[in-house]
Amino acid sequence: MVGSGVPSAAIFCENLADADAPFHFKLLSLIIRTGIIGWIHGSIFANDFASIHYLFIIKSFTMKRLIILLLCCTFGMYINAQEKTLEPRVLLPVPDIDLVQCEKLVIAANDDYDNYEAMSQKEKDIIAIAEWDEVLMHFYSPACSWYCGGQIDTVTASSSLSEKYLAENAHDFSIITAWVEGKEDNEEGEYLLYSFPGTCPRITGVMILNGYTKNEEVWRNNGRVAKLLMYYNDEPYAILNLKDTRDCQIFDVGTLGYEDKSNAPAWTIKFEILEVYPGDKYQDTAITEIYFDGIDVH
Repeated sequence: MVGSGVPSAAIFCENLADADAPFHFKLLSLIIRTGIIGWIHGSIFANDFASIHYLFIIKSFTMKRLIILLLCCTFGMYINAQEKTLEPRVLLPVPDIDLVQCEKLVIAANDDYDNYEAMSQKEKDIIAIAEWDEVLMHFYSPACSWYCGGQIDTVTASSSLSEKYLAENAHDFSIITAWVEGKEDNEEGEYLLYSFPGTCPRITGVMILNGYTKNEEVWRNNGRVAKLLMYYNDEPYAILNLKDTRDCQIFDVGTLGYEDKSNAPAWTIKFEILEVYPGDKYQDTAITEIYFDGIDVH
């Protein structure tokens, strides 16, 4: 009475229940097994009038098991679908120099080489630090990076404290400016939104200067981010756990963007504040810079 589909279904269940299979796959295996058992019982007893009552009990029990296992399976898949939590892969210390002076010197030297020639050796040494330091080189060095081909259309924010602290500051390649959110009561839920063209090279790394980094006093006086919820194309993607440090924090985030860039749509990454480290003096929360690394450039 039992069809030939049962052996193949059983083999399928064995594969699903493999020791290395995810939790919800194993539950799915149990659900299918339970359904097969119910079908076999129905086939054996369906034409036996004396066993109708027994068949009812078996099928009721099977249905209860199915409902429970389906709920467990759903819960397992829900847990599996939660955002991953990421810690910084590396922390790169910001050099202990006057960053405001450093930026002024670099700008002056880039504007006119004669300005560089007229500088003292100490000032030239500061420019050398800016060009070779692992953090500052991303701002002030002509060295190759993802930005040789990477491009961002817009950076916007849910709010800004004033015109001095706009969203663009979080991607202006200046270590002495910052985005400061403008919500009065609670920073949680405030966000930065980065928009990319479909042709943009893919992103694999996110680099964050947390807080108002330009000097130690300003950094301590303003709030910093403790957790960011990262969205990819408006879908929750990962939670970034940030350390309470001025160091540059580098996160490996997988591969975001499109490999096939022909007719690829625009895409977005959003960073939403979940928790903060409070500042010593101000309730505002600041982010100096969020910038990117990736592939498809060279």
